[in-house]
Amino acid sequence: MLDAGIYILDKPSGVSSAKAIAKIKHKLSLKKIGHAGTLDPMATGVLVCLVNGATKFASYAEAGRKIYSGSILLGTTTNSDDIQGEVISTSNNISSFEEINSASKEFVGDILQIPPQVSAIKQNGVPAYKKVRKGESVTIEPRAITIYSIDLFPSQDPKMISFKIECSKGTYIRSIARDLGLRLGCGGCLASLRREYSSPFFVEQAKTLENINDNDMLAWWKLFPNVSKITLADDVATRLHHGDEIMLNNIANEIPSDNMVIYGNKESWLGMLEKDSSGIWKFAVNL
Repeated sequence: MLDAGIYILDKPSGVSSAKAIAKIKHKLSLKKIGHAGTLDPMATGVLVCLVNGATKFASYAEAGRKIYSGSILLGTTTNSDDIQGEVISTSNNISSFEEINSASKEFVGDILQIPPQVSAIKQNGVPAYKKVRKGESVTIEPRAITIYSIDLFPSQDPKMISFKIECSKGTYIRSIARDLGLRLGCGGCLASLRREYSSPFFVEQAKTLENINDNDMLAWWKLFPNVSKITLADDVATRLHHGDEIMLNNIANEIPSDNMVIYGNKESWLGMLEKDSSGIWKFAVNL
């Protein structure tokens, strides 16, 4: 079995991301496992699980685009911005689907979004949701995100709107549901959520907790399908593997013009190099 690899899990509803990967760790007797891009317990879909040395790629694995599908319940506001939270207000004053769809387009593009108060974002070292549960008030600063597209679909219930959203990392779909409801004046919360894509993996590639097994582990470099690979002589690759800056400078002119490359010898891929803001090659990750 690969020492550093990834599993693509179709996370079930009703379990946190942390508990989901703990189940995988126990089932497959893994030494170390992490995940990229947390899913709320209610949500299902793609959870990228990083095993052993591949945990070093967590920041890269969670940085790509995401695609979500699900539903928004209009006319209901909750303290968690989803249907599982405490109801704060309700309204029967629901706009037409045309008005709802038009309002949703205002969120497409580069925007500032305020994450939900019931979230894992820390306030003076304490997760915000813990403060909310104690009745404390929290103030969470807006964050810059990008919404690439929002597609809405009506249902027989005018209060329930289905969606498909493509967005950047750091996006809270609960916040979109909340803010759309605010924009329409009726309130809104997230009713269901499924992550269909977490770059570069689609949910069709994912395995369930019941079916996942050792043979489902993918090589870590599958995280980077568009990154060039260079094969080096064993001695050169070994020196790079040990973080030899002199050797890195010596081969800099031989590295492709990309901003990132995966390197290794004839037997395996050993790590990744990237350019810094000044165009100088540096070590990104060595396994």
